[in-house]
Amino acid sequence: MFKDVIFESASRSKSRVVIALDFTSKVKTRLSSSMRTLQEVSDYVAAVKLNYHLILPYGLKGISGLVEFCNKKGLPVIADLKLNDIHSTNKEVYRLLRYFGFGGVIVNPIVGYKEGMDALLRKDRGGFGVIFLVMTSNKGSDEFYGMDLDSRKLYHIFAEKAKAWKADGVIVSAKNTEAIRETRRIVGKDCIIFTPGVGAQGGEAEAAVSAGADFIIAGRAIIKSDNKINEIKKLNSVFQRF
Repeated sequence: MFKDVIFESASRSKSRVVIALDFTSKVKTRLSSSMRTLQEVSDYVAAVKLNYHLILPYGLKGISGLVEFCNKKGLPVIADLKLNDIHSTNKEVYRLLRYFGFGGVIVNPIVGYKEGMDALLRKDRGGFGVIFLVMTSNKGSDEFYGMDLDSRKLYHIFAEKAKAWKADGVIVSAKNTEAIRETRRIVGKDCIIFTPGVGAQGGEAEAAVSAGADFIIAGRAIIKSDNKINEIKKLNSVFQRF
């Protein structure tokens, strides 16, 4: 199971930090910058999240060396695609991500289960993680994720589906501790809560962990730091208080 994979990595590195390699530098330097950063911090993080920042300009084949490096280090690599498509497309994305060594994918579950998410939420996915986007960390997130629907909010429904469909994890903004607490209440202990938005977007790590987050996703706070390892250690120190 993905939960076993990522917690084994977390135990090995003594870390609950997922680094997001969201470099916005010149395209021709992003991959090399990402590789240097990984070589520096790989022993201090639990997993790696790759976004369109690298996947679009380089493609899966172009970043295969970076993914292979992570695999050799035992670091799960999560594709942050917000995937939301029909069965045939989701099935192909799943096949390609597995082929190129990824360990999980972030999806937007609004497409529904039948002929949609069912292509990913297969029983035989063998440790590959499917992580639901429940609440984003941008200022406008409440317009839809916080929308009231029959006395519930949309993010409540996504959390309920994560539990019912046996997703491996959920994404909930660090800037919304109420959403983290509510999501934890809904999904229980078996579903991992990843929380982005710490640092550059204004979220507070301690508040997020106190509310129930299992892992902190951090990008700019780390990659723009002059002392990346120290920044990771500061984030990890929060977990020692709970």
